[in-house]
Amino acid sequence: MGSKDPFSEERPVKETHVDIPNTISEAKEKQIVSSLNREELEDRYLRMRDEHTNLKKTSHKQEEKMKQMATKLLKISKDRRKIQEGGPANIIELQEKIEELQSKVFTLENANVLLKNKLEVNRQQLETHGKKATPYDHIQSRINTGPASKRPNTAALREKRIKDQIRVHGSPPPPKDMLHGSPRSHSSPHSYIPPPILPQPRYGHSLLEESRLENQDLNNIVTNLQNQLQEYEDKVIFLEEM
Repeated sequence: MGSKDPFSEERPVKETHVDIPNTISEAKEKQIVSSLNREELEDRYLRMRDEHTNLKKTSHKQEEKMKQMATKLLKISKDRRKIQEGGPANIIELQEKIEELQSKVFTLENANVLLKNKLEVNRQQLETHGKKATPYDHIQSRINTGPASKRPNTAALREKRIKDQIRVHGSPPPPKDMLHGSPRSHSSPHSYIPPPILPQPRYGHSLLEESRLENQDLNNIVTNLQNQLQEYEDKVIFLEEM
């Protein structure tokens, strides 16, 4: 007879599941329950109910998160498919739009510079209007001739000149009999008809205001185009990174 293997008891053996009768398990549970008093049973029941409620809430939250993640995943996959299908064409189209906007911005900036120069020229003309410069204005008198004579007010003269020009271009005054309400004016077969009012000439102030408004409009257009250009550049960067 061969010698007995000392490790025979340590060899792995296939586990065999023995079905415990339900009556035994129920009997043990009844025994455990009967050993507890009423307060402990109520406490355990309330704890189990709270745990069950919390598990339900957690499971619902996890389900909602899974649905949201599935929706996001579908959206991302669709967007990626669209970008892969028409990515290069979209990039080329955006680059063409960017070049077009850059050319518009360049043109408007040049026009803006010209308007600023025009505005500055009009301002200088208004400042020097009515004041005739002489080659000796920079030389101060060295002889004390007494108190300086009072010079005429250039602003008042300029306003008077403008009023005279308006009066020349405007309508003539009505006859004296119309002003004094003479009865002959009512009995005259030919009633007085005032002549049509001609358009007033444009002066430096109106030209200056018009140039300022035009300059402001161009600034707004340039700002809008720059914002559109920035949006297109961001889209190009996003498409290139995908």
